[in-house]
Amino acid sequence: MEITVDSLIGDVLRLPELVDIAPYLITGQCDLPVEVLATMRFSDVNRLVPEWEAESMVYGLNRLAEARRAGSGQIIPVYSEQEIQDDPELAQVALVHYPGRQGWPFVIVIAGGAYNFVCSLVEGFPIAARFSELGYHAFVFNYRTGGPGLMPKPLDDLAAAVRLLNQNAGDLGMAERHAVCGFSAGAHLTCLWATDNKGFRNYDLPSPEMLMPVYPVFSAKHSNPERSEQFLLTALGPPLSEERFAEWDVERHTDDACPPCYIVACRDDPTVPFGNSVVLHETLTDLGVPSQLELGGRGGHGFGLGLHTDVAGWVDRSVGFWRQQFDTPMP
Repeated sequence: MEITVDSLIGDVLRLPELVDIAPYLITGQCDLPVEVLATMRFSDVNRLVPEWEAESMVYGLNRLAEARRAGSGQIIPVYSEQEIQDDPELAQVALVHYPGRQGWPFVIVIAGGAYNFVCSLVEGFPIAARFSELGYHAFVFNYRTGGPGLMPKPLDDLAAAVRLLNQNAGDLGMAERHAVCGFSAGAHLTCLWATDNKGFRNYDLPSPEMLMPVYPVFSAKHSNPERSEQFLLTALGPPLSEERFAEWDVERHTDDACPPCYIVACRDDPTVPFGNSVVLHETLTDLGVPSQLELGGRGGHGFGLGLHTDVAGWVDRSVGFWRQQFDTPMP
């Protein structure tokens, strides 16, 4: 069955190739849980949330269905059976693999959702599908959400995922070289991963070669105060003391060991002001870290692939930037 924008999502989730994917479309506390999505067509979702492009969602799921018919595209639990038995909350932490070319690097794709949910249907599967088409192994990452005081659970999950993928790179047919691509809260997590006190160095893990933060939350100082407070309460919990804020402020803890960054945002973003992306780019420039800012005029927030925005094609350009930095393979 070829999935189209007019396909009923419930019918798609009953396909043999995708029947186990439902729990990973949108997880956590979201107004559009899977039970509601199942009653809608992709075009209906697009009308409800204009930034969520029906074509992108369909593209991501068709690509995954193709991979699964070919015997790949597995769901990989991040934690062991014993770890999940000790803490059942860890069962939700998983990776969905979009295969790439033999021996090529991999990309971890982290959807956003204000740390309350993970919107992989829009910001995970379509992006992983495009990286896969370009030859890279891509993994849609489902991490723990929900607050108040969520941190450092998502960082622990990301560390466990990177460790697992590096340990199994050979079996998965890929190189031990990777990038991290995140959206909104997932982009905040991506940027946190590079900080001097909370990131990969804190977990004794190798640096990503590249970061791709898309409409990132870089610092609460550059965001809407009301949204910022709610975001910080979810991530850090009360009380929001200056000491606690300073400990977790990405801007304050970004240094010259940050990997090169390809940053994407649009000026009309009503949720995360594009100033976050500008300040991130300026900070990296001052530190001497290679970075490129792609700032569109029209696109809003939550556009994922952004097929109908001013930044259409950004995934391909981010790969080009990655290749410039590390001579990374590209078709």
